[in-house]
Amino acid sequence: MARPLPSFVEVPVVGAEPTSAALGSIARPARLVRSGAPASHAVRMLRDEPGLQALVVADDPQADAVSALTRDRFRPDLGREFGSAFRKVRHLSTSPAVVMDADTPLLTAASRLAEHGSPLPDVVVRGQDWGWVPAGDLLDHLVRTFRDAAACDAVSGVMNRDSLDLTLEAWCSSIAHTPNRLVAVVLRAEGLEVVNEIAGRAAGDVVVAQVVAQIVTAAPPGAFVGRVGGGEIVVLGVLPDTPPHRVGSEVEALRQALMGAASTPT
Repeated sequence: MARPLPSFVEVPVVGAEPTSAALGSIARPARLVRSGAPASHAVRMLRDEPGLQALVVADDPQADAVSALTRDRFRPDLGREFGSAFRKVRHLSTSPAVVMDADTPLLTAASRLAEHGSPLPDVVVRGQDWGWVPAGDLLDHLVRTFRDAAACDAVSGVMNRDSLDLTLEAWCSSIAHTPNRLVAVVLRAEGLEVVNEIAGRAAGDVVVAQVVAQIVTAAPPGAFVGRVGGGEIVVLGVLPDTPPHRVGSEVEALRQALMGAASTPT
């Protein structure tokens, strides 16, 4: 009968974890409106729906370039100014916007945006629900994505050595003079040199990524995984106040579970 895995304390990781790279994940709520619709209709939507951040002005939902009426351009007196039935949405003050799909990676979106020169247009996200991303928001999230990527291993996506070192240092300080214990299980994937020599480094990277993914799946909640070398993977966790006679068995149960996961071919 397998031993139960240890329960780790939920401790914040110091090294950043990967963020979502999809454009749709940072989009603000928006609605589609036709340019020929009454201006009063658009004004009423912005006035009555506080969560709505922008209106996408487009007659063809499949167009790649549209315009946007954003909340920061909305004034309370617009209702009176454009209350006439002769006024249309196209008469309102809109700004050009570039249309992209919700699953567009942030880096791709930023590259496409840069092609339009200065000032950068905003981005309209086309999907099941429309969205709006100010150019400034896209650049801010892109910077954060690069920052997070610098803390993660490019092959496996888990923490890299620098991120792991920072986390270890912070955790050691935080549990000092407490009954908690730091647990580190180090695993090494043997034979990667042979894989790289026979099938190429790309094949070796596939093996590493798969092994690490299996270890991540097997690791208990509260544990963090990092890659510190070619085939060296470290699993970290903070064990809560545990009687000394139980520490060894809990760590051994974790080691066996991780070894089993890493050794199972997929």
